[in-house]
Amino acid sequence: MYGYNAYPPSRGPDQYNYLHSIKKEACMIICYRPIGVLHCNIGSRKDIPAFFSTSDVAGWIDFYNGYEDVIRGLDGVDRIIVLFYFHLSKSYSLLQKRRRTGELKGVFSLRSPDRPNAIGLSVLKLKGLTGSRIFVEGLDMVDGSPILDIWPIRSDPGKVSHLESG
Repeated sequence: MYGYNAYPPSRGPDQYNYLHSIKKEACMIICYRPIGVLHCNIGSRKDIPAFFSTSDVAGWIDFYNGYEDVIRGLDGVDRIIVLFYFHLSKSYSLLQKRRRTGELKGVFSLRSPDRPNAIGLSVLKLKGLTGSRIFVEGLDMVDGSPILDIWPIRSDPGKVSHLESG
């Protein structure tokens, strides 16, 4: 990361002047490289279940070359948090309607895929592991969704996680 008063990498004085002309908090550019891709039978946005907590859609995540070892140690984990990119989202509005009905609400009060940064989060059931592939259930993503990161959910036995309650 570069400081506010420094030149961004591979940029010259013109970029520096541009950065100085906009608000400080708008000066950061972040790039992510997907670690894998989701495969499932959901082919379009209209077919996505409303919530991962009520979905029974199954699929799998294939990890790209170089990421084969990332699932080592996931055996015994029941649920995972998956960060993904809404690759079919082309634009967004700060005010939206839930599933195109009802009153206008701020995008951060909705689970819309049309968001300022198009990043999604799902809690999925981990059903199995093999090679560089994991099998999951509870999908609310479209086939081909780029996977950005995964975390295991580990909770105390006997306690209900707030993620499981919807």
